[in-house]
Amino acid sequence: MLEHNCSIALNLVKNIKTVNNASLMYEVADVKVWANLGLYFAAKLNGAVALQTYRVKGGEENKQEAVKHLENSLHYWDEVVAITRPIYNDMPLAGL
Repeated sequence: MLEHNCSIALNLVKNIKTVNNASLMYEVADVKVWANLGLYFAAKLNGAVALQTYRVKGGEENKQEAVKHLENSLHYWDEVVAITRPIYNDMPLAGL
């Protein structure tokens, strides 16, 4: 359901033109970021389930499914970075 809802959100904003409207650009970027974060977490959860299935049952197919989901999660994370990097300042050492 998470994947479905995030995909719908991305489709709803994909054709919105934000040129010359900074406020709208930030709003659309937020929708894209949250949707990609949702897809990222869904892929990570699917990867975790597939990895545990591989650990319990074995099988190359289960292993490859886990790898596929985890690689997909990286793609969604890269999308988050691509969306946010141009519009937000880096926060070095924010965790400290």
